[in-house]
Amino acid sequence: MAVYCGRCGSLSLRPSHFRLADMGRLLFFHYPVRCIECKGRGFVTISEIIGIWRDARARRSRWPRN
Repeated sequence: MAVYCGRCGSLSLRPSHFRLADMGRLLFFHYPVRCIECKGRGFVTISEIIGIWRDARARRSRWPRN
């Protein structure tokens, strides 16, 4: 499932840090994310954030470590 940035339409999203104001959204199972391209912040569902974590782990495993 592809998750897009609401501002620029990019597929490059990463988990964002929690803020105290995010606690209300967390009750509805929304997780904060940040766009790598435009630095915009938004929310996705828990199932979507699991996909983002998997994609990030796959990208890290492709690059050799020094």
